[in-house]
Amino acid sequence: MKLTCISCQKRAEISMETQVNWYYVNKDNSTIHIFQYIDEAKYLEGRWKSRLLWVGGSNLQDLSIIIVNVSLNDTGTYKCEVIRKMTNMPAFVITKFINLVVREEVITMSILLALLSFWLLVVLVHCFRKIARAEVHAQDSLNDCLAIPTENKDDAETIIED
Repeated sequence: MKLTCISCQKRAEISMETQVNWYYVNKDNSTIHIFQYIDEAKYLEGRWKSRLLWVGGSNLQDLSIIIVNVSLNDTGTYKCEVIRKMTNMPAFVITKFINLVVREEVITMSILLALLSFWLLVVLVHCFRKIARAEVHAQDSLNDCLAIPTENKDDAETIIED
């Protein structure tokens, strides 16, 4: 699941240092620091360790991360904090909040797939039974056509001589 944070730089010709911090915001509004970028990605400890990927751009305008193996526990509010420091100017901070809602769609899709597979199996069994019954009926009809009627049995062995 990609958490997108985009922060445009004011002017490209002005050199600036950029620091990116990602936080998870608890229900009591306390935060857990889950990711930091200062010249390179730094993955912090916690339940997100080894599940976060930095996908931000090299120009540091796209400051996004991806959460791998998303679970229901990842539902919540995330905070992206961007600190830009320019030479001979005060730093400024940009904060963005992202609400992530994880639904049980994977479970729903699995159940749907199982039900459709079961339905397909039932249809196949029904069709095979129908075909088998049709073959038995066709064999009976063929036997009826090939059978010599009992009233003509005496004539069946008539020898024809020249």
